[in-house]
Amino acid sequence: MNGYLIISEEYYFQEIKISQQIIQYTYLQMSEILEFEKDLVRRKRRIQKVEEEQNFENPSKRIREKGEEYERELYTQLNNAQMKPVKTTTPDRGIDMIGEYKGITIWAQAKNHETKIGAKDVQAFIGAISNKKHSIGVIVSKNGFTQNAKVEAKAAPITLILTDIPNLIKMIQDEINGIQEKMKTRIEIIGESAEITQINQGNTRETSIKKAKKVIIYQ
Repeated sequence: MNGYLIISEEYYFQEIKISQQIIQYTYLQMSEILEFEKDLVRRKRRIQKVEEEQNFENPSKRIREKGEEYERELYTQLNNAQMKPVKTTTPDRGIDMIGEYKGITIWAQAKNHETKIGAKDVQAFIGAISNKKHSIGVIVSKNGFTQNAKVEAKAAPITLILTDIPNLIKMIQDEINGIQEKMKTRIEIIGESAEITQINQGNTRETSIKKAKKVIIYQ
């Protein structure tokens, strides 16, 4: 017989070791090779060891940890912006954090989901904060919001911001600054002969209006 022919057969054995949160798979791969020569057959056996590790923690635990990490990121952003965040305790009705900016309370929720936040999540949050006065709601999502969620937010009886971490602080500041501007008292004086006198007394200013046909105060 000229030359030789190699016939290869493979065998696999598996051993599983469990240590804390890790499953370690050990594979023993054995190959058998036959070499044929003129009057001789050589049998060779090759063994290869392959190890793998797999995290088998409870999926719900991993999801919870991801959510907690995102909440910490939200807290850091609010705290750095001097918005006085305080974490809530259970039962929290979906409110993860409460903050404050320029006298307006901020009710915040962090959503670190793999998909966009939908209308149901927004509706549930609105139900938790709809009776809060002098407040705004903020939902911070890792992966955005569906169009239906945005529609629900616009129709909410309370100001509700849908945002992400990078845009969080600016959106809160812009919204609250706009609310503060609307809350300012505005006076309209009607009458060409109206006389307005202002007197400064310490830290206060006294305004006197005479001979006006009508004075309208908007609050």
